[in-house]
Amino acid sequence: MYRYQDIIVIDFEGFKGKPPSMVGIWEKYANRNQPYYRVIILDQDLKGLVDITDLRANYVVLIEFMETIIARARRENKKIIAYSEHELLKFGENGIDISDCYVNGRKETSRWFSINQKPNRPTPLGLKPVLKYLKYPALVEYGTQRVTEKIKRIKNQLILHKQDPTKLTPLAQENWRDLVAYNEQDVRGLVYVLEQIGLLKP
Repeated sequence: MYRYQDIIVIDFEGFKGKPPSMVGIWEKYANRNQPYYRVIILDQDLKGLVDITDLRANYVVLIEFMETIIARARRENKKIIAYSEHELLKFGENGIDISDCYVNGRKETSRWFSINQKPNRPTPLGLKPVLKYLKYPALVEYGTQRVTEKIKRIKNQLILHKQDPTKLTPLAQENWRDLVAYNEQDVRGLVYVLEQIGLLKP
């Protein structure tokens, strides 16, 4: 069982076989009453997005982000939780072993289904089917197969316009808002799953 202050929930977005383009983070900080979701841009070709003032995003070099978050997790005795091994492997690709601090939410969910013998277990055990099964409120379908298409459109325009986000087309601006909303739903959705399977409480 974890408490909010014990965990850091992360979710990378990006192209298959490439370094992640962005990461969403959910965490309970000591100076805040409630857990907080934020976005960090990890691709320098997308860093112009930090100037879109109505969305909370910062830019950090990928390796700096990875080294900082694992150092803080170890220092503060926190677990880094994601829904699969994807995030664990991405750290490993950059020479950073976080297995001592990492929790695979999918494995924990699978264990819960096995122990409790729930009928009509979702297969495959992806996050979206699990959220539907557990009746996650206001689940929105953003179209996972189009994530990279949206990132590519935004990236190409930012490169063309020298990172000026005011030059993004209305479609690209909408794509960015969709990406953040999609990522936030996945991150908050994983928190919801952890609560529903009895692994997390405030």
